Amino acid sequence: MAADHPVMWLVSCESNTKYGPFKLIPGFGNKSGRIMLRCGPAECPSGNLRVNEQGQLGLNGGEGKFAQFVLMPNLDLTSGRPVFSEPVSLANFAHVAKGWCLGSDSGDLSGTLPASDPRSKFVFEPIQPGTPWEGAQLSSWPDFDESVTLSAEHIAGFVSEGYLHYPGAVDPPLVRAAVALINKTLCSPGGVVADDDGTKFCPSITGQPEILNLLYKSKVWTIAQRLIGRGRVQRARGAQIALRGPTPQLAARREKTGTEPGHLPSRQWHIDGMGKGKHSPFSLLVGVSLSPQTDLDCGNFCVFPGSHKTLLPLLKEQVEAGSPLFSAEANLSEDKPEFKNGIQVRANSGDAVFAHQKVAHRGGPNTSPNIRYQVYFRLSHVNHGKHIETGRLLEDLWVEFEGVNLA
Repeated sequence: MAADHPVMWLVSCESNTKYGPFKLIPGFGNKSGRIMLRCGPAECPSGNLRVNEQGQLGLNGGEGKFAQFVLMPNLDLTSGRPVFSEPVSLANFAHVAKGWCLGSDSGDLSGTLPASDPRSKFVFEPIQPGTPWEGAQLSSWPDFDESVTLSAEHIAGFVSEGYLHYPGAVDPPLVRAAVALINKTLCSPGGVVADDDGTKFCPSITGQPEILNLLYKSKVWTIAQRLIGRGRVQRARGAQIALRGPTPQLAARREKTGTEPGHLPSRQWHIDGMGKGKHSPFSLLVGVSLSPQTDLDCGNFCVFPGSHKTLLPLLKEQVEAGSPLFSAEANLSEDKPEFKNGIQVRANSGDAVFAHQKVAHRGGPNTSPNIRYQVYFRLSHVNHGKHIETGRLLEDLWVEFEGVNLA
């Protein structure tokens, strides 16, 4: 049974770099002698580790040959808990003829190293008892980068305005890799999916390394910890890929009515979650720009500075009434507070915006001829569930921001 399968780190014998942790699924059906590496819990958007035809690794494999690995030397994984003390290579079953094995290559897990390469040797190491399994990582990255700091002005602005714009948080190669994967997926079946929750872009890749690297291989992960607290942020298992297409009819309508560029209706905003009965589904919204948004009305992230302070005292009444009003952007009811100070954040590729969950925001109009590319991560404090149960999140804006010193 799946519950008996061990969750293990894959540790490079050469560099001691850890990858995963993965749930080891041995002796699957008639595939005894092979193994699959599950990349996350059942609720995680990922599946099994796979090596595609080009040798690229993915977290969303099924149970076919691309997601099966042959251990060399072969360990008996079918009779109880195996012993993992000796080094092994993991050859991908679909690419045995090519000799492709997993390997540790410059800090990243690779799928194309030969078994003769010392970088392809690993040992399995159990996770510590009681450690929650949040999913696998395929790269080594620092949990915290001491060189990435926030100034007193950054912190003061975040407290006052409810958001922080951090230019250059993600390096260009990471941006290019994410955009390339998104574009490739858009050109494939299932690239755009419509369901009851609206249109979803590239849902199959939200947990892929090229997307998660925007968070973990950049300054973003450390900045989030600077706000929420070092070591106090739950790891994200996936992201939202948010594309915003051009609306030329809006440009024509605005020109006819004489609407100024950058105009935002004062009640056309939302905070996330209340439409689904969840008043505080996360702590911090992080948006990473993958396309230039340096002009107005090109799909910019829009925020209403300081609105979090106004909304907090009103939230308890809304929650008790079960009202989805504050999450209904299109609802311009007079029962919604009116914010006349909305701004469109002018961001460049690689910039990141960090927004308090309770600050009013929206996606901006796109009257440009280009698609706006954005990825959103929704991050939570490690005690987020407890804070919901106790009601603290309806009373204290800063209970989950230990890095923000209000003394």
